[in-house]
Amino acid sequence: MLKKFSAFIVTCIVISLSYGTAYSHCNCDGCCTSNGGVVCRNGVTMCADGTSLSSECISKACTAEWCSGCYDGQWSGKTSQRLEVSFDVSDNNVTNMIIGFTPCGTEKGMLQKHVGPYSVGNDRTFSFTKAVACNPLIPSDTISYIISGTFSNNLTCRGTWQIVGGISGTWEAANMTASEPNISASPESVSFGEKIVGSSQNQTVTITNSGGASLKIEKISIAGTNASAFKIEKDNCSGQTLSSYTTATIELAFSPDSNGAKTATLRIASDDPATPILMITLSGTGVLAVKSLVADFGAKGIYFYDGASWNGLLDWDAENIIAWGNKLVADFGNKGIYVYDGTLWDGLAAWNPDDMAVWKDKLVADFGERGIYLYNGSSWTGLTTWNPDKLVVWGDKLAANFGANGIYQYDGQAWKGLTVWNSEKMIEWNRTVEAPTETDADKDGYTSSQGDCNDNSAAVHPGATETCGDGIDQDCSGKDLACSGSDDNDKDGYTASQGDCNDNSAAVHPGATETCGDGIDQDCSGSDCSIGENNLDAAAISDLVARHNYWREQVGVAAVTWSSEVAAYAQEWADNMQTQGCGLEHRRSGMYGENLAGGYGMSAQEVVDMWAGEKAYYNYESNSCNGVCGHYTQVVWRSTTQIGCGMASCGGKEVWVCNYNPAGNYIGMKPY
Repeated sequence: MLKKFSAFIVTCIVISLSYGTAYSHCNCDGCCTSNGGVVCRNGVTMCADGTSLSSECISKACTAEWCSGCYDGQWSGKTSQRLEVSFDVSDNNVTNMIIGFTPCGTEKGMLQKHVGPYSVGNDRTFSFTKAVACNPLIPSDTISYIISGTFSNNLTCRGTWQIVGGISGTWEAANMTASEPNISASPESVSFGEKIVGSSQNQTVTITNSGGASLKIEKISIAGTNASAFKIEKDNCSGQTLSSYTTATIELAFSPDSNGAKTATLRIASDDPATPILMITLSGTGVLAVKSLVADFGAKGIYFYDGASWNGLLDWDAENIIAWGNKLVADFGNKGIYVYDGTLWDGLAAWNPDDMAVWKDKLVADFGERGIYLYNGSSWTGLTTWNPDKLVVWGDKLAANFGANGIYQYDGQAWKGLTVWNSEKMIEWNRTVEAPTETDADKDGYTSSQGDCNDNSAAVHPGATETCGDGIDQDCSGKDLACSGSDDNDKDGYTASQGDCNDNSAAVHPGATETCGDGIDQDCSGSDCSIGENNLDAAAISDLVARHNYWREQVGVAAVTWSSEVAAYAQEWADNMQTQGCGLEHRRSGMYGENLAGGYGMSAQEVVDMWAGEKAYYNYESNSCNGVCGHYTQVVWRSTTQIGCGMASCGGKEVWVCNYNPAGNYIGMKPY
């Protein structure tokens, strides 16, 4: 779990640069005038077009002065200078610091972004060196530093900067306070496309707080002329507070009751001062469908019967046909999978599937040794590399028989083993059961399903008289009523009498996000939770997730999150390699993608960077490797949403395992 912080944004601005008289001009006058001017590249002075300086320019000591930070104003190219910046902060509880740059000088180009995370030690100092690409700085230029991080209280930062060669300055920014929340949604609009009247389709909207302060989501509703065609199927947002850079989801359903286009607006009310009501456009089209009989007549092709006559659709011989909403999907063997929308056939995949099914309005295909893939209407996503004997849709889950590996279920997030037995046949069975008889145990007129939050006390039920400050939620509103005058020192909505075990920290209260292994009981449960026995503490887990997301951000793919279930799977294999002397060996078959690393005294960041360093050997245009690059492509694989890692050691040698869900590195597919 991620530790919850109050977030702060700090902007520190370097004051105007001053070279001083020693650097008012250079002895480079007249040099490289027809070659783009003089530049310094990797400590070597040359003309901008790459030609060497003339002997006359070298004799004028142009080389030494130019590369030490001296500019004569005639330069017109670009160079790279090392910018050294050190920070001194008044708060030693700073983590996940990110350093960014804004443009240097008027129309001088953009300094490259430099991303941590970094931890500030007990000495309260932090430093880095960054090569930056920018036109030459002049005395009136300024450079802005944007420092964002999570701090335990208000921050004062100060420091020095220096361009190698002697030019330097100072900056300071003090008493920074929390910034505002910032709500956003993905996608920004939701289109359900065409849906048969009387049927239903679900889509998920993700709400993100990208601001520096917590976001309170108050209410979610649907409004508009066709609001009745849309429904909030699952609301994980209303009444929730999102800390900085966290998300929550809303599951929507489109169920048209008539044909024609339908539109409505999803309204999300929050305490974001800039966007108090976030509005998302919902659209979909209801279509009428006539049930027809479809038959595959082998070499004669596919025909459908409308109740009066047979009509030919295609003269190809299909190995399998299934209905997908108002479309027809056919497996034509070596020709691949095609979909028919009532007018045209369109190819979906060149691979030959062993089996196909429709699950959650999406097409699922078993491609044998290639594994199971999911098609969402626009692209294929790999779910596992295992080869199933049989696929079965089981309610809202997908079940697969993997032969000797047993039966697993997939819920849209992860695979879970149900049995190690090998099934010869699987079906979904709608068995009848008796509805459980619900009782009103305390005879107060309310059952649990009617909102009674304690059916063993007649004094507790919806509408009961609330007694403030007694720690009991008599009216089942979600928490005890605070008495007038009660102190909530940290303003987190809970007082000590309401179970707040540290009323001086807003990150600590009942229901707060718990960080395992940090020695702090954030959710006031009575103790800190245990990380487990995988030798990865909270800091290592945080670094593993952050470093993966750093490399993923470089290619524009979504961030991954930590999965305890995947981590346990990874740790199991790390322990297995430990019994074999810590030699690196991949699982022969597995549920997830996998990266391995071995070495001595490696940090979590170094492990991920070692894999990602293979980026240099990957050619995106040809989707090929000039050497080994599979570790890198798995790190940035676009459909992967979760990671989990483990580590074991043999003496001083360590073995690291990271698993990825869903897996990546599918042949013929680009990682992003």
